Amino acid sequence: MLTKEDKYGYLKTFFEVKFEDGNIYKGRYDIRHFTREKADLKRHIIDSALCYSGRKRPPSFETEQEYKDYLNFFGKEEMQNYAMLLDEYDLLPQKEPIIRKREL
Repeated sequence: MLTKEDKYGYLKTFFEVKFEDGNIYKGRYDIRHFTREKADLKRHIIDSALCYSGRKRPPSFETEQEYKDYLNFFGKEEMQNYAMLLDEYDLLPQKEPIIRKREL
């Protein structure tokens, strides 16, 4: 029988992805119970990269200004790293709607 914590909590899971060229992407994925969310590591990486590159504001940011402030705190270099992850490794499906560049 599932406890409340099992069903509504999550596991902080650290992971590494090694690409064919030897580059490594490290991240954390909060895995929730399968009855709440289907695990999809690739989608998680894409969503994170879209957010941190400034290409797509996630719904957790209520306003565009709140998101811009977060990106300014995060820094342009990190934004560029995430943009490179998307561009170099062709992670996006063909029909993924994204913003190519966001001004801070």
